[in-house]
Amino acid sequence: VRDPSMRAAHAPSQGGVLMKRMDARGMTLLEMLMVVIVLGILGALAISGYRRTLERGYCRVATDILITIYHGERAYYFTHANRYHGPLNKSSSHAAWGQIFMDNPHLNSIPVTWTVVSNANGTGFSATARRESGPCSTQFLFIDALGPIVTGGLKDNPDCCGAR
Repeated sequence: VRDPSMRAAHAPSQGGVLMKRMDARGMTLLEMLMVVIVLGILGALAISGYRRTLERGYCRVATDILITIYHGERAYYFTHANRYHGPLNKSSSHAAWGQIFMDNPHLNSIPVTWTVVSNANGTGFSATARRESGPCSTQFLFIDALGPIVTGGLKDNPDCCGAR
């Protein structure tokens, strides 16, 4: 004697293949809630990781451009009677940036502002990169005629340049 419920659960389909019948209940509200919570947690982790990666990318771009400014200023110094170029900032022309052998780094896609100043007699310079807004706007990168890039400002955000 066979169980009638087994016959219904394993009834042959139209193609002749046996198919297991799905339970018609679906998902409970609690199961749906758990799925939404898990997806929310995964989304939060993904967004914070993306933001951290973006900030570190801006830091790398700022560092690369400061190094380019440093080498451009050094080249200008040796080709212009041992004097550094004058001030450069966001509103400086492409021709002015071209004097230190580079294009104006103020691109709309990079929210970093670069400023280059030289002292009164042209024997020294300093360049600064600072985020225009966002979580790392309290921090800046700095280089001068003597060399290595130094971080400054508040270092309370571990996603920013130089934060430990």
